Amino acid sequence: MKTNLWLCTRILAFLVLVAAGTSSFAQSYGTITGKVVDAANRSLQMAQVQIIELARGDVADSTGRFKIDRLAPGAYRVHASLIGYEPAEQTARVSSNAVTDIQFRLTEKAIEVSGVEVKAERLWEKGLTRASVVGTEEMQAEEIVTIPGALDDPTRAVQIFSGTTSGGDYHGLLAVRGGSPDQSQVITDGVVLPNPYRFRLSLGGGLSAINPNTIRDLHLHLGGYSAEYGNALSTILEIDSRSGSRDRLHLQGTVNATDMNALTEGPLPGGLGAFIFSARRTYYDLIVNKFAKTENATYPFFSEFSGAVTLEPTSFDRILLSIGRNREGAELVNELASGTGLTEKVTSHTARVTWRRLFGERLQLNTRLAYYKDVTDYRATETDTLLTYDPNSPADTLKYEVNEREFETMDSREVNLVLSETIRYKTGAESWLTGGFSITKIPADMTFSSRGRSFRMARIESPRRVEFDETSRYSAAFLELSTKASEKLEMRLGARYDHSTLIHNGAVSPRMSMWYQLDEQTSIEGAWGVFYQYPNPLSVYTRSIPVDLSQNLDKLSPEKSTHTLFTLRRQFGGNYHTRLQTYYKDIDHIILPIDEYSFLPSNRGRGRAYGFELIVEKKDLGQDFITGLITYSYGNAKYRELDTDEWFRFKYDRRHSLNALAQVRLGRGWHFNSLAQFSSGLPFTNVPGVRNYIKRDDSTVSTEFIVGKRNEASLPKYARLDARLSYRHRHFTFYLDFINVMNRKNIYEIIWSTRFLTNGQQLLSRRELYSLPRLLTLGLRFGI
Repeated sequence: MKTNLWLCTRILAFLVLVAAGTSSFAQSYGTITGKVVDAANRSLQMAQVQIIELARGDVADSTGRFKIDRLAPGAYRVHASLIGYEPAEQTARVSSNAVTDIQFRLTEKAIEVSGVEVKAERLWEKGLTRASVVGTEEMQAEEIVTIPGALDDPTRAVQIFSGTTSGGDYHGLLAVRGGSPDQSQVITDGVVLPNPYRFRLSLGGGLSAINPNTIRDLHLHLGGYSAEYGNALSTILEIDSRSGSRDRLHLQGTVNATDMNALTEGPLPGGLGAFIFSARRTYYDLIVNKFAKTENATYPFFSEFSGAVTLEPTSFDRILLSIGRNREGAELVNELASGTGLTEKVTSHTARVTWRRLFGERLQLNTRLAYYKDVTDYRATETDTLLTYDPNSPADTLKYEVNEREFETMDSREVNLVLSETIRYKTGAESWLTGGFSITKIPADMTFSSRGRSFRMARIESPRRVEFDETSRYSAAFLELSTKASEKLEMRLGARYDHSTLIHNGAVSPRMSMWYQLDEQTSIEGAWGVFYQYPNPLSVYTRSIPVDLSQNLDKLSPEKSTHTLFTLRRQFGGNYHTRLQTYYKDIDHIILPIDEYSFLPSNRGRGRAYGFELIVEKKDLGQDFITGLITYSYGNAKYRELDTDEWFRFKYDRRHSLNALAQVRLGRGWHFNSLAQFSSGLPFTNVPGVRNYIKRDDSTVSTEFIVGKRNEASLPKYARLDARLSYRHRHFTFYLDFINVMNRKNIYEIIWSTRFLTNGQQLLSRRELYSLPRLLTLGLRFGI
């Protein structure tokens, strides 16, 4: 154990020294600085500036400024480009210990059939200022599939940011800064995905339902987010999908440790648009089930199909049609305890129609219709041993009865019908007014039952019974101004109104954020906002503290949190970036159970979460030998009941977390990536003992676990090192993933169980379930 920690510490120190060492020898080098503007002399943010001879460069900031340092004296060809503009090139001469300043003036491209999409996309995205994405982390599709140990899964990939966690290796559920997974909302192409996880009950949400091959990029809003988003106390994971290639037919595929993935995309006839279709299925169940020695065991599987067609009937109209179908199943034996079985069957369907309309550069409309349906059938069984008590019989003649029963079941059906409209109007040269509304009709019914069982889990608990059958409506409207007040100051002011007929309650939530440029390398950001989340009875398996939300709804109000964020960003050289963010969340109206027997809900809780996160990142600008990031976070998340002064830790309260991601170019197409993760153990509720009691009606002896203070204990510290060796060719990438290189035994769950002895006494035993062991997996990605 000590040896493993000693080795991890040295590996982390080596990565830090290597990253720092690449920038520590400036000596007699020179620097090129400059600015990129358009024909009207307006700054062009995100322009790419690159030295052709060195394949190095920088990205222009919000003022259009760029800087490329550590240049040996001499003449260089400098190239500037930005989507929607004609590229430009000029020669700059660098002298020793001197700064050479240049300027690029880019002109817009003429509108062509192939360029209409580029310009239209640029016009739509232009309404987003830096103030609109304060507290947001961005990740591109190619980054998701290069993170070792993430299984090409988006919700796992974003966990490289230290403020996020899932609850264990087998979990894909996303929890941020102490908030539970039900406080995190996943949005795909502007539409909320209510249940984005696969194997939600059998494995705790092992994988997400999001195909990485169809993603363009994703944004993880960690707090203080725009008024456009609501009904989430903690975080928003926003995912934008690709619309398909418009140049030629492409084929792409992936085979990795979990699934096989195939995708085809290409242009529609006559230049009317593009299409993209994908299919994915896990394959390990096909192999393991065939050779498994355990009878009646079917290892988990899922399959999915999705397709999208983008039509462009005019230069400023785009219509997106998309469909999707997901199916999953599992039948596990003896996973939780001896004599237990789990079965789960889930089917979900999605369909969307989106119409985007541009009225020049001033007015933009985005109309969406969406349909979502999810059906779940879950059963957990146990072979139960009952002891019949007879006071007139000696102990060695006590009777035992063995029978199989269902101790937990769930049958649910949820449908979402969504109509939404977003309008963006340009009020000035660098100012946009955005507004919109959405109406969601939610027919849902569920029956959930969790009866007494002969074992108890450390981090999982459930209400006894939930029966819900109701159709509700959730409505929202927002208005927000995003403006660039000056070259150095950007601001966002907005407000949102939400209303749910489930509890017949509505609320207004103001939001604001700002971004200020201190100098060419330093900026500060701040955000403040109020956020509400309305009860969702189907969140039984994702709430931190379970309650029976089918009861007492007319007496509930939405849960509320107030976010305050402050961020300091600093850029060193061309590709070193650091950011320090502090946060404070005041949480009110927390829904807690009145007692653990009825699980009757009430707004009787109040909490807070605070901490800071530090990220040091070296971005890849083309030919850097080593890139990556190091993140550290400290967090404290706790709550109390209003009538007491005793504080409890939230279920996903993680005090310390340290991640180090390194990406190394080995040359000739070879790359080596590694991810080291260290963190404090998550809290759990201890079980110090067990007591027996006799049922008077049938004279049987039953069991009751003695439970300690909620979330008072902590799992051991978590540590894992993953590595990936890959080879990239023109049309394919082959990689080896080494998961948990040190074979660290991280505890995933603790289970207490009982069994009767021949004298009628019970024995309480503790069983520890471990996370992923050391694994070597293969993967192949190809594209033609």
